[in-house]
Amino acid sequence: MSYYSDSQKDSLRAVGNRIRELREAKGVTQDDMASFLGTTRTTVAKWENGAQNFKSETIDRMARYFDCSIDFLLRGSSAETYDIYRMTGLVDAAIEKMNKYNNSPEADFADGELVYIDLINELLSDDGYYALLWQFLDFRKEWRSIQAELKEQEKAAKAAEPRSAERRKVNESIRDLNECAEFLRWKYTHRLDAYTKGLLEGE
Repeated sequence: MSYYSDSQKDSLRAVGNRIRELREAKGVTQDDMASFLGTTRTTVAKWENGAQNFKSETIDRMARYFDCSIDFLLRGSSAETYDIYRMTGLVDAAIEKMNKYNNSPEADFADGELVYIDLINELLSDDGYYALLWQFLDFRKEWRSIQAELKEQEKAAKAAEPRSAERRKVNESIRDLNECAEFLRWKYTHRLDAYTKGLLEGE
């Protein structure tokens, strides 16, 4: 049983991904990192998978190990961009990408076409864009729930006798879950298509 809320799980996964990226950029293994922090490779793997939180003293040692700020480790923002993060929630990677594309020579490739930053501003100023994001969050939550249930049903299918009534019941459940997942994906894709059409037509 998990004691973390969905938002806490998302936060742990985001931090875990950042830890993995920092470790790989540093060119060290999970064993190397575990040795420095005085823990086990299994624990490091759990951090990177977002399956386990860590203590405050571990965060400080990890930041020193990767030569980054605690803010960057936990939120993806450095001291230099913290004000932007505090006001907008944008992390360093997002700010860096925006800056890169805004200053790209391709940004002004044709008169009358939106440059990257103009399009970003248009999206971030549009209520429909945020409605689409909220719909995506709901979609992702349902999708993950279905995928987790599918894994459980697939385990049950392997454990059941091949031609038993239990196996048939589990197979039906797996089929229903897959159909539900496909419908869910179609529903969100349809909403995304409608939003994209509106952008193209300037609605």
